[in-house]
Amino acid sequence: MEIINFLIAFAVAFLVVSKILPRLYGVRKGEEIPPANKEIEEAKNKGDFFMIYFSTPSCGACKRMEPTINKLKKRYKVVKVDASKEKDVAKAYRVLGVPMLVLVKGDKVASSFMGIKSEKEILNKISSL
Repeated sequence: MEIINFLIAFAVAFLVVSKILPRLYGVRKGEEIPPANKEIEEAKNKGDFFMIYFSTPSCGACKRMEPTINKLKKRYKVVKVDASKEKDVAKAYRVLGVPMLVLVKGDKVASSFMGIKSEKEILNKISSL
């Protein structure tokens, strides 16, 4: 009987983690980007490809990601959002951790990343869009 209870608990936990949790984290591909700050709205209204980079000043991973973001800014429009100051924007994009990068094409989410990513990883994703 104990093994059955364990298996039921495991199955429920698996469902929660695999089905429900991903829906809570970040905006999803194909989802229309939510209204946000002025800079995001301006970039969205142009209808071009752009990126939204969420970070905080106290985030060590964000500091390591900064040189990559600065390189990307030379080629693409990147809107930086301080998630500690613009909490309403971070909440609208369901940012649960930083750094987070959202790739936007037109007014739709094309992809999103959380954590440190190399310039090559990001460029590969951009080229596949």
